[in-house]
Amino acid sequence: LDNNFLPQTVTVAAGTQITWVNNGRNDHNVVPEGDPGATTWGVLQDGFHPTDTYSLVFNTPGTYVYYCTIHGTSSAGMFGTIVVTEP
Repeated sequence: LDNNFLPQTVTVAAGTQITWVNNGRNDHNVVPEGDPGATTWGVLQDGFHPTDTYSLVFNTPGTYVYYCTIHGTSSAGMFGTIVVTEP
């Protein structure tokens, strides 16, 4: 399916690498919600194209909500959550 993050919620231990794969037909981006350091992670406005991948290691425990600004807002559209637990 396009225009969805699947799975929508992922729980991982700190130090785990998360990889987004664009298996769809459209460009997407990954923008952190409410993170004042939003430019420190995420695929910025230009996004990534079909077949592109983006990986990031989450070292700090917490809940990271993200969404695609190309396909909606954080509350109505394409969004996901990463829950990072203590290792």
